[in-house]
Amino acid sequence: MKRISLALLSLIFSAVFLALSFAACHASTFSAYYAFGDSLSDTGRSPATPAGSYYNGRWSNGPLWVEYLSADLGITYNASNNWAVAGSITSDLLSQITNVPASPSLHTALFSVLSGGNDFLDNVESLGENDAGWDILVTNSVSNIMLTVTSLYTNGAREVIVGALPNLGQTPEANAFPPAFRTSWIRKWRCSTRCSSPL
Repeated sequence: MKRISLALLSLIFSAVFLALSFAACHASTFSAYYAFGDSLSDTGRSPATPAGSYYNGRWSNGPLWVEYLSADLGITYNASNNWAVAGSITSDLLSQITNVPASPSLHTALFSVLSGGNDFLDNVESLGENDAGWDILVTNSVSNIMLTVTSLYTNGAREVIVGALPNLGQTPEANAFPPAFRTSWIRKWRCSTRCSSPL
């Protein structure tokens, strides 16, 4: 979500806690780590600009959670396995996972999918307080993520972390958004993701 990346620099989202707990139980058991999503995971596919304002091409002031997770798992971080692209939306996820080459070892790798913020940010002006429109967006966004996870599983993945959408309603930019955006619609997206099972 490069549009609000500075506002999210200090945000600790639930995916990090899940990942760290996961790491404690599965350290040194994965053959590789693959990441998909937006600027929260992108370590260089779409480098941050201006370069002097960010850390090594990341839309952040330091390493990203995917790098910390790799270290905690004892896996050497491999940027070529990170297909996340800053500014992307959930409908871009399927094209990201097509970059992963077929391999019998995918069942021993770890995968993460963290996307959805830009689905909201790209539609604030057009949807406004259109409840029906937001309902459709939430449904489509979650469906895109579930389809991505299902596709990964079909291709051999067995361990997939699906990150929860950070609370965009608590970022400075969200102060100008409709109240429903800051509360009910983000909450519904988070609940829909947790309650959906693609497998």
